[in-house]
Amino acid sequence: MKLLSDLTKAKSSLYLKYKSTMENILLLLGQVILGGYFFLMGINHITRSESLIGYADSKGVPSPKLGNYIASALLILGGLGIIAGLYMTVSASLIILFLVAVNFMIHNFWNAKSEDEKSSDMQHFLKNTALIGALLIVIARSIMG
Repeated sequence: MKLLSDLTKAKSSLYLKYKSTMENILLLLGQVILGGYFFLMGINHITRSESLIGYADSKGVPSPKLGNYIASALLILGGLGIIAGLYMTVSASLIILFLVAVNFMIHNFWNAKSEDEKSSDMQHFLKNTALIGALLIVIARSIMG
C-alpha cells in the first residue's frame, strides 16, 4: 500500500512540475504573440504614417498627425513591455488606451456612410474589443502574480 501511495505522489509531483513548465511556456508564447502584434502595429503606424494620418483625417480625428505619433508610442511601448514581461499592467493599459480611442474615433461603425464601411468598422471594433478583453486578462494575471 505504501509503494502505491509513493508512486501516486511521485506521479502527481511530476505532473505538477510539467504543468508549471507548460504554463510558463504558454505564457511566454502568449506574451510574444500578443506583444509582438502590438509592437509591429506600432512600427506600421510609423512606416505607413502618411496613409494612416490621411485615413484618420477622413474620419474627423482632431490632430491626426499628433494622434499617429501618440498611437505609435503607445503600441511600441506597450508591445515591448508585454513581450519582455515588464510593467505588464502599465503596458497593457497603454494599449487599452489606444484601442478604446481608436474604436470610438476611427471604427465608429454607427456613423458609417455605407454598408461596406459599417461592416468593416464593426469588424475592427469587435476585434479591438476582444483584444481589450485579452489585455484585461494580462492585467489580472499580472496583479495576481
